[in-house]
Amino acid sequence: MKKIAFLGNCQVDVYRRILAASETDFEFKSVEIWRHKPEEFGKISDSLLDYDVIVTQPLAVQYGPLATEALRSSAKALLTIHNIHFKGYLPDCDYVGPMGGRKKSPVGDYHSWVIHDLWARGKSLDEAVAAVREYPAARVREIFDKSAIELRNREAHIDVPVTQFVLDPYTGWELFFTFNHPTIKLHRMYLQSIMDALAVRMKVQIIKDPLLEHTQWSIYPSVVKALGLPSEADKGITFTASKSIGGSTYDLPQFCEMCFRCYGKTEAR
Repeated sequence: MKKIAFLGNCQVDVYRRILAASETDFEFKSVEIWRHKPEEFGKISDSLLDYDVIVTQPLAVQYGPLATEALRSSAKALLTIHNIHFKGYLPDCDYVGPMGGRKKSPVGDYHSWVIHDLWARGKSLDEAVAAVREYPAARVREIFDKSAIELRNREAHIDVPVTQFVLDPYTGWELFFTFNHPTIKLHRMYLQSIMDALAVRMKVQIIKDPLLEHTQWSIYPSVVKALGLPSEADKGITFTASKSIGGSTYDLPQFCEMCFRCYGKTEAR
């Protein structure tokens, strides 16, 4: 095998960085599809013709010649991998608004649904703080179980599994910064699985986590208790903004106050 291409979101760029730091005997590249316009898809597809294998996250029909089903008929070999996202450990972390029109929070695109809901209903800061601290165990369990089922269902159509890492009861909790941004630990383990699936003998190297510069969300103490996670998973409740907007870290009362201010400004526009 001489040439491997990776297609997907920011996840595949992390793989490019890891491979660049690793000892390899093949050529590789990654294409973050979201960075390209539809009129560029054909050119990208043509550039893949001389690659021995394409490693791709599932891409729908709107991606034209880069859609997974289209690639099955044009690529020499195709290996499908996860677009890794899992809400089970961070049940209160999500987006508000559709893609292209997402509301901003003090830490970027990510929001606490609890805080946003209480702000929208005119509740107080103290009520928001208390609601996050007392995030209900039943809701934790419901979201975790639903997310696990969804992950396994997606995996039925994926060549390289990831559930063995994500659902590990001892270490799964430490694999996410946000529900859709895995840490470098998970990226390295999953990339090693991808290389093993391709029968490529190599050891992926350790690199500085590029996603340390992006939003970081903590696991709530109530989540630790509800899921029976190891005690070291309880590091308190803090929220860290992406470096691109200052990289500030907020404790829970500070974050609630900043959210209320931010939402007020947003709604006034």
